[in-house]
Amino acid sequence: MDLEEKREALRQRMIRFVRYHVQDYSVIVNGEARSEAEFLSNTLNESTHKFYPIYVDQDGSNIQLLDNYNYQRKRRGQGYEKVKVSGELNNLLARDLIVNSAATTAATGIETYSYSVMHLLEDGKYLRFE
Repeated sequence: MDLEEKREALRQRMIRFVRYHVQDYSVIVNGEARSEAEFLSNTLNESTHKFYPIYVDQDGSNIQLLDNYNYQRKRRGQGYEKVKVSGELNNLLARDLIVNSAATTAATGIETYSYSVMHLLEDGKYLRFE
């Protein structure tokens, strides 16, 4: 493997890592309580052709995440760890709008929109899919 191939392999690995930290469906603190609810990330499992899941616990005050790596460890009866969401930097809400004009000031209608929410993971933790 030459240097350019190594760079591309590392770039693809980083893209997959970042995409795993983005999930479909927003979960907010103070929202509906959930226990290990499964949501799909944006990282595709290339062998199964399904998206890797993220499992969410939300009790109305806190959110904890169980990544796929630790979920598999739990299923095998091994030690596992949930990742906590920071109490200070969570529920950062955003809304994305696509309007019917290139110039937003000339728009007369909304064609589509979506909401998103961001949470900071505590203690420098990260999510693992493999």
